[in-house]
Amino acid sequence: MQSHLKEQFFLHTDDPNPDIWSFETEEAGGILAPALSNHGDSVTHKQLSQPNRSVMRLDGIEVIRSDAAQRYEQPILKAERTWIMADPNTFFIIDRINADRPVKVHSQFTLNNADSRLSLKVAAETKLVLRRNGAGMKFFLVRAASNGEENRASLWLDTGDSRYSEPVEVIAARFGYTSESYRQEHTMVYAAARDDTETVRHWHILPLTDRQFYVEPSAKSGGYSLELAQDEELIIRNHSSGRNYRISREELTLL
Repeated sequence: MQSHLKEQFFLHTDDPNPDIWSFETEEAGGILAPALSNHGDSVTHKQLSQPNRSVMRLDGIEVIRSDAAQRYEQPILKAERTWIMADPNTFFIIDRINADRPVKVHSQFTLNNADSRLSLKVAAETKLVLRRNGAGMKFFLVRAASNGEENRASLWLDTGDSRYSEPVEVIAARFGYTSESYRQEHTMVYAAARDDTETVRHWHILPLTDRQFYVEPSAKSGGYSLELAQDEELIIRNHSSGRNYRISREELTLL
């Protein structure tokens, strides 16, 4: 993901799928982490088999889709992340997990905080505000569903207390979400707004429906929204131009 105001909030920007999930099965001790190699040998990330990856671009919208299921053992059938960069200020992340038996999903985001210049404010369990030097970002979990129904995801922070309890500002290297129920299919959607540290306060991330999410600019007009359509298609709406775009399995097209 491109930097904003010369700042990167997340590490691993060249690969959407490096160790971002582990999965928990209902069997005792059933934690599935990414395999290092087919033979169990220790290797670097660059030596791992690469995820199935596609990149689509149209009218300033960039979509990166990557499925890393081959990095995991059974029962994981799909471990797909889709990044949508709609403009320099707006992006969405859609995670889709499929398994052949019920699992919980442990998602994690690794922050660019080696120099301790990044602050993480937990405004609510699903609403985070990140600031790094002059750059700010609102990063919201806007949907957590499994098998088509809500499956609440609990925030964890790597600050000693693994669960969110109240609004707090912390220094952290990672955060993540864990689904509450074991299910075979999981969808998690994140929406983000970026600006300078003061102006980002005036951006809003609004649910228009339980399947459509709008990132409203500080000017209260324009911006983009994401809709979860049928058959795993996605619709991006440009609220400035009135144009709508469909993201299907391999295509980004103007509607």
